[in-house]
Amino acid sequence: VVAIANPQPKARAEWWVRSYGLPVVIQNSTIKTVELVLDRLWQASSPHSILKPKLVFISESADNWVDSLAFSLPDQSIILVESIIDLLNDQEVDLILENNHQLAFILSHELSHLINNDHRHFGISWLFQPIQDIGVANKIVEAEYRADKKALFIMTEAGFDPKKVFRDSDDNFLRAY
Repeated sequence: VVAIANPQPKARAEWWVRSYGLPVVIQNSTIKTVELVLDRLWQASSPHSILKPKLVFISESADNWVDSLAFSLPDQSIILVESIIDLLNDQEVDLILENNHQLAFILSHELSHLINNDHRHFGISWLFQPIQDIGVANKIVEAEYRADKKALFIMTEAGFDPKKVFRDSDDNFLRAY
């Protein structure tokens, strides 16, 4: 039997865990809260076209080339970089499920990419390198807007409040995210 190497190893969560390791600073209660929020969003989205995503936390990028704090992969994984937890904690994320509006937006956005099957159209290479083709860049921006729009719908259906994400104050979560 000949093993064929995956042409895009970064498309699988296992590569990220091997390359960056699991974070050691995230408390079990925080992980459980993130999992509960994702479960609630998953149920509200009722996607029949995909499996329930696997949630994976990874350590901070030592070389800082991971530009995103959260992203989804074609293997139905949602990757959260440990600094997203710090950002969410700065925004007073609560262990009470209903108070995690920013987290719900992030997870809904990544869930939307999976539901929309955006990886089929763009792969994952655009996460890690500049896009030279303006047409492709415009389509990626459109995919991001579609994911945002669907995320707002999913989080609302799940009982979270989009207004709590889009505050006008100086500590606006989206500016930091």
